[in-house]
Amino acid sequence: MLITLLAPLLSLQLLCDTPVAVAPVAEPEANAGRIEVAGQIVRVVRSMGPSLRTDTLVVVRKGTSLELNNFSGVINVNAWERDAVRVQAEHSRRDRIVFEFKDKTLLVDAENRAGLPSFVNYYLTVPQWMPLRLSGVNAEIAINNVHGDVSAESVSGDVLVRGTRGALELSSIEGTVRVMDATGRVDATSVNNDVRLERIAGAVSCESVNGSIRLEQLTSHEVSASSMNGMVLFLGEFKRKGRYALTSHMGNIVVGVPEDAGLDVSVTNFLGGFRTGFALKGAQSPRRGTEFNFTLGSGGSTLDLESYQGLIQLMRPVELKARLARLAPFPAPAPRVRAIAPTPPTPPQAEAPEHP
Repeated sequence: MLITLLAPLLSLQLLCDTPVAVAPVAEPEANAGRIEVAGQIVRVVRSMGPSLRTDTLVVVRKGTSLELNNFSGVINVNAWERDAVRVQAEHSRRDRIVFEFKDKTLLVDAENRAGLPSFVNYYLTVPQWMPLRLSGVNAEIAINNVHGDVSAESVSGDVLVRGTRGALELSSIEGTVRVMDATGRVDATSVNNDVRLERIAGAVSCESVNGSIRLEQLTSHEVSASSMNGMVLFLGEFKRKGRYALTSHMGNIVVGVPEDAGLDVSVTNFLGGFRTGFALKGAQSPRRGTEFNFTLGSGGSTLDLESYQGLIQLMRPVELKARLARLAPFPAPAPRVRAIAPTPPTPPQAEAPEHP
């Protein structure tokens, strides 16, 4: 009787060329429902309670990408070495999670019986090589240890990434964008919040309108950072023949410059000021409303600094680190999404044939 009543809720839709066979349902435990599906979907488990928890394992081939859009909730991604995608989702009884293979892309979505936007918490485990395209409106996005290219965007949620090796294209309108321990090109944008990058090896481009930008421990040959109303801070290594451009219209620009750095510096300053403790070669006396150039060390790398109404400061890294706690507007970060999801339960052992 219980299985009969739950059948509509436990239905699974898989859009593919071949029909999906439904295996017999095991005898449910108290307050629990279970359905097993043969074919492309290895197993789906949905627990009973105020909300449903869907647990799905999909076998994929290398070259497959994943695309997911979540209107509201969480998208939390971790990686493993298996060629399979595990989707654990917490959602309303009115929602069901659907899967579709299209043009070498696994599409994951939630459908609501009433046609309303869905609130879903996704916890994904994907192959390390898999490229990702993630998006949401009121969605928090956290990605850890993925080696494929990643595109992630949210309207009002934070975007947090750690331990990746592919190209990153990240954006949020109201949320913070933060990247740690990444190798590869990083494009990061937040309209009304901060962008923070730490320990990045690769070209960097980041922008903000009303937020600040903080770049620390970078080993990049090419860095471009621009904020309209916020501060821009750079504390990293200057590579030989590298190009670094830092711009802020209304905010300050603070740069930590190592003693042995070889930089050809160009400063454009209108209503703000310029301050440095280094001896400047080939520069006239800095003053407001001027553009001037000078060289630090033997030169070789270019550093372009431009601010309309802010203060431009060049500091030694030791001095800058000592003052970081006093430099507004960077409070201690308190991300609303865990960068690393809890260790998921042991995945199902049964496997299905790969998607053709």
